[in-house]
Formats: sequence, structure tokens, C-alpha cells
Amino acid sequence: MVVFSTEGVKRMVALVTGGASVVDLRYHLFVNDLSPINADAGSAQFTECALSGYVSFDLLDTDWTLTAGGGVCVAVYPAITFSFDAYSGGTAIYGYYVTFASETTWLYGDRLPKSYDVPATGGSLVQQPMLQLRACP
Repeated sequence: MVVFSTEGVKRMVALVTGGASVVDLRYHLFVNDLSPINADAGSAQFTECALSGYVSFDLLDTDWTLTAGGGVCVAVYPAITFSFDAYSGGTAIYGYYVTFASETTWLYGDRLPKSYDVPATGGSLVQQPMLQLRACP
């Protein structure tokens, strides 16, 4: 289940209601074994992946596809691929968190359904960012 930070909820409401300008987001992968549940803990609760080859990904506001029906809105972003160079081994990716591209305030995050053990030979992980909101007009 996606968990929003308190600040993330405030800012997303402002975006949805037109009280703030649309901004780009940044998608990060975290390597510490946690479930994001503390809405006020801040982005320091996440240990971002630092493997060679990994780069966080900017989610441009113009690339989202929005659909609505039956009271549900779904926002889907095209699949993104994270690459990892060969290393000594032993690192797992446990989940992701999203910030505004221009700052470190976390908006929302979640664990992956199953952690991804990055092979020592390097590898890649494909993610498709998606948000589903209820009570959509």
C-alpha cells in the first residue's frame, strides 16, 4: 500500500485543487528493509541505493497517462529501467519513494511486492510508477 507523508498529502491536495503549480517528481529506490509507515519521519528514513550505475529517475508531469472511470482515477507512468553495474554483491532493493525533483521532501513510497537482490554481476530493475485514487469525479 502506498503511504503518503503528511507534507506529501498537503502538497498533492494543492496540486489537485489547483492551489499549486504542477511540478516534476523524482523516483528513488531504497535499500533498507523497512515499510514506510511513519508519515512524518521524513526522507531520512530511507537509505537510497548508492550502487554504481544507479541514478534516481525524474518523472516528468507531461508523461503521465490519466484515466478515470467508476469513481477511480489511475495515473500511470511509462516503465522505467534502473541499471546496476557489477559490484561485490549483497545489496537488495526493498522499495521506492518519490520526492519533488527540486527537493528531498518525500511525498509517498512503498515496498516492492518482493525485494530485488541485485546480482553481483550487475543487473536491472524495471518499475512502472502508478497511483490509483478513489473518489474521482
